[in-house]
Amino acid sequence: MAMKEYAHSLCEKLKAKPTKSNIVAAVNDILSVTISGDPITEDQVRIILSCMDDELGDYGAIEKIISEIRIE
Repeated sequence: MAMKEYAHSLCEKLKAKPTKSNIVAAVNDILSVTISGDPITEDQVRIILSCMDDELGDYGAIEKIISEIRIE
């Protein structure tokens, strides 16, 4: 699956149920993915997140939840 298709599948899940736990699950999924058997690189994470940002745009429900998440 190409990165853009992967990002799209995550976006569809988030649009269907935009909850804090689903956002955290999507991030964990991205960070644990392997590409051609190798761990994902920072650049690949950026590409996936960029594709997701393009697709979700100003999707209010998700933006609101993300703004409330604190990373410790």
